[in-house]
Amino acid sequence: MLSSFNGMGVRAFAPDNFRMSNIWESVKFLKQLICKEKINLIHSSMPKGHLFGGLAAHISRTKEIWFNHGPVSKDYYQGIIPLIPTDRLLVNSEYMYGMQAATLYNARSLRIQRLGIDTKLIYPMVSQRRILREKHNISDDIFVVGVFGRLIRLKGQDLFLKAFAKLKKMNPSKRIVCIFVGGTLFGLESDYSTQLNSLIKSLDLSNDVILIDHTDDVYGYYDFVDVIVNPSIEPETFGLVVAEGMAKEKVVVASNAGGPRELIQHGVSGFLFEPGNDDELASLLLKITRLDFQSRSLIGRTARCFIENNYELSKSIESLENSYEEVLSE
Repeated sequence: MLSSFNGMGVRAFAPDNFRMSNIWESVKFLKQLICKEKINLIHSSMPKGHLFGGLAAHISRTKEIWFNHGPVSKDYYQGIIPLIPTDRLLVNSEYMYGMQAATLYNARSLRIQRLGIDTKLIYPMVSQRRILREKHNISDDIFVVGVFGRLIRLKGQDLFLKAFAKLKKMNPSKRIVCIFVGGTLFGLESDYSTQLNSLIKSLDLSNDVILIDHTDDVYGYYDFVDVIVNPSIEPETFGLVVAEGMAKEKVVVASNAGGPRELIQHGVSGFLFEPGNDDELASLLLKITRLDFQSRSLIGRTARCFIENNYELSKSIESLENSYEEVLSE
């Protein structure tokens, strides 16, 4: 990671003892770094980032922005972090704004900072579809459903498998395959992966499911599939997979909660279903498999247009730069 930053000309520091178990020494290190480098503004990301950056900024009397991507947790650990002072608290969706506004927080202002999608990088690539389909021996006429993201219970991969099994029974004559892209992360809920494998076997889906661990070619696998499902049982704070899938002109189906409901206009630029309802998800997928190519393409183009008009990376950067300038001038 350090080499990646250094390669971009960004100075990066990663001391070995910079961790939660050594919080005060870590904050002390940051305070010294602020003084040495004459830092005028700290940008903290996520609650743990604000725990370190917010305290160091407060002690050093330095301006700070906390960009909380969420989620807003009700537990004690995250509950106390918003009480650390900050000049501006940024959140990534209207959903997050409502959640954060309802809590106690110690910020001079609260603003929505939309995440940006680089549509010049993320766009449909037919060549990638062809390459990956040949790699997995999947012909172009086979309908592929993709589920992207790390394997944890709140992402609802088990719910999707139940819906997928029902879909197969509803439409036995059509060859449908699903692919999971993403494995467990940092060893979190490693037993969930085992549970999913057992569920695949018990639902007799072993020949219909492809499992891919973490890959650097996520964008290519967006091209590989015909529809993307985001089956989270808990509200997504934004829905990065949803937004990227829309930029790839894919039909995206997502739980009707949190950030995704701000991204998708049901039936126009994608589809929404009641969180946790595998019957509704199966029925929606059946409907999508019966759409002709032109209808799916129209939904995909509408989805990409929405992302270009509302979540283009350059607009996000401009908004963030404005926050920097406003906080520094206060």
